[in-house]
Amino acid sequence: DTGVHIELPPFTIGEIIRNKRKKMGLTQTELGKKLGFSHVQLCRIEKGHHYPSIFTLCDLADFFGCSVDELLGRDTNER
Repeated sequence: DTGVHIELPPFTIGEIIRNKRKKMGLTQTELGKKLGFSHVQLCRIEKGHHYPSIFTLCDLADFFGCSVDELLGRDTNER
C-alpha cells in the first residue's frame, strides 16, 4: 500500500455525459453529429468502456455549458 487513496466521484464521466445529453433531449446520434463524432464513440464513453480525450471533454463541456471539472465529477467547492 502506497498510502495514496483516490476518492472516486459518485458518478462516472459517462453517466454525467449521458445525464446532460438526456436533459437536452438528444440521442447519442444527434449529439455525435453536432460534435463531429460517432454515436458508437459516445456509447462507449457513456458505458465507461472508453475515456474521452481532453479535446473531446473540452468540446462536450463547451456544448453543455459546463466545466471539464464538472464532467469529471470533481466538486470544485471542496478545494
